Formats: sequence, structure tokens, C-alpha cells
Amino acid sequence: MKKQLIAIDMDGTLLNEKSEISPLTFKTLVALQTLGHLIVLTSGRPLRSILRYYRYLNLSAPLIAYNGTLLLNPSDQNFRGYSKPFEKEKVIRIYQSASPYLVSAMAESLDRFYLLHDDSYLFSYFPYEKEKTTYGPLEKTIKEDVWTALFHIQESHYPFLLETSNSEGYGLRHWTNSPYAECYIPGYDKGFALSYLLKELHYKKEDVWAFGDADNDYNFLLNSGHPFVMKNSKSSLLKETFPSTEKGHQEDGVAFTLIKYFSDLEQLL
Repeated sequence: MKKQLIAIDMDGTLLNEKSEISPLTFKTLVALQTLGHLIVLTSGRPLRSILRYYRYLNLSAPLIAYNGTLLLNPSDQNFRGYSKPFEKEKVIRIYQSASPYLVSAMAESLDRFYLLHDDSYLFSYFPYEKEKTTYGPLEKTIKEDVWTALFHIQESHYPFLLETSNSEGYGLRHWTNSPYAECYIPGYDKGFALSYLLKELHYKKEDVWAFGDADNDYNFLLNSGHPFVMKNSKSSLLKETFPSTEKGHQEDGVAFTLIKYFSDLEQLL
């Protein structure tokens, strides 16, 4: 088989509920690399959170972090990726405008957290106890561009936060079933990153396999010749648009799909 590019979302797709790569999935991805195929991890996670899986799998391909605003290759400093962080001045203006109504706020650079105050809810998603952390009003603490900008605002004032974010050129989206909302940069998502990567590496769309489970994977899957939505996905948009894996992320859904279509895997598993 011609060498393929296999792009995989992480949470709800590659990882099980313990945030682990199961033994079968590990062996499958290692075998695919042995055969010369390219494994690309893509996630909304921060870079530091992706790197441990990248190293565990001994990958050498580029990776996509922060939902497509960062594309780089940790194994090749000469790879021409891109980075599109949030501009600190804009994040500060959003924070200052919304501060009277904010319950909590957080921003994150590559190596530091900026928090209005300790937040146990955010900590469950962004564990920061072992990271460099600065507390206080964001307009006094942020000294650099950031990759994450999160806000917990009183529900009645969410439209104001949305309007304020839009005025700075950023979008705003609610976390599912949560009072928290995150800024995003329109035009920069996993789909854009994958499209950029294909041009850089000279891959054709028909040579790309992609796996995802959430709405933010839509454009990412759309740019793949072989897109799959996970069986466990709760996204009606994805399930109405793309074929589903036969198994979910808890049952090695990615691995079983790849084994089904890549017949040369059998000799290595």
C-alpha cells in the first residue's frame, strides 16, 4: 500500500477513559510506523500534554496542538509549521471589559498558567500544580501571548463576553454542559492544520485517514479521504456526515478500523 497519513484526535478517540493508549492500539500504531505510514496526533490539548504520548509512541511526524493553532514537528526543527497564539493585549482587553461579571478566568502560555484564582473545575482539565502558575487579575499578570483563554461568566452576561471577544477578532464557544467558555481564532482549526500539513508533506487527500469524535473535528475529518467518527461520539453533526467505527474508544475503535483496512498489519501484530 502507498504510504498513508493517519491523523488521530486524542480525547474520546485515541485515548480510553483513563487517558491511556491501550496495548492493542499501541502495537497497531507502532506497526503502522514500521510499515512507513505517518501517525499524526491532533488535539485541543496543550503541547506539553501531547508530547508524552508522542514520545511514548516514538513518533517522528508533525503534531497538531491547541485545536489547530499550533503545528510543529518535535523531531524536526527544520519542519515549516506555524503558530497562532492569542495576542496578550487582546486577551487583556476582553478580560478587563468582562471582569465585573467574571467568576473565573484562565490563560495559558507554553510554560505558564495565568489564573484569576484557584479553580478546582479548571484544574480537572488543566492540572497546574506542577506548572509555573501566576495568580491575580489577568491585566496585571499576563506578560506574553497565550494559547488558551478561558472565562467563567455569569450566564446573563455571556452575550456581552461574546460581543467583546468578537470585537477583538476572536470567536467564543461554550464548553458542553458547562458555564465556561473559550476563545478561538476563526479560520484556525484542526482542519486548517491538516490541510496545511498535506501541502507541506505533499500528501493527497485520498491518502489521509482521520479519526475524531467531537464537533471541532468536523473540518478535520472533511479534509481526509478516509474519515471516521468514533462510535462513542455524541456529535449528531459528525454521525450524520461520516462513517462510524465499529467500536468506541474504550474498545480500541481506532485500532480495529486500521487493522480492517490495512491488511499488511497482520504480519506485525
